[in-house]
Amino acid sequence: MFARACTHGIPLQQVPAVPALPADLGPQRRGEQLVTPLRVTDVRLVPACPANGLLGYLSCKVAGLRLDGLTLHRTRAGTFVVSFPCRRDRRGRKHPIVRPTGPALERAILAALRRTGAIP
Repeated sequence: MFARACTHGIPLQQVPAVPALPADLGPQRRGEQLVTPLRVTDVRLVPACPANGLLGYLSCKVAGLRLDGLTLHRTRAGTFVVSFPCRRDRRGRKHPIVRPTGPALERAILAALRRTGAIP
């Protein structure tokens, strides 16, 4: 259902793909560990009626996985933030469905949105 809604009537085959990262952002060494930047592709943004900073709903592909149900917000300070989906139990406690281990995933998603021109 989400995939159809986010194309705004454009057939899925015609949705433009997000270009790959430039070559200078390739693997980097951090100590003894080789760190490869996350490659975020096929970013789709469905605009929302702006309320409480909510700008829209996101989906994207990262490392062969489709992440869906993400939201894009703008803080009062003007920065962009990606929120990841969670569920609530009977007591109202939140349980994350996807939990990034660091800021790299959010940065990669925001960079992909900037390359498509969705955000400044």
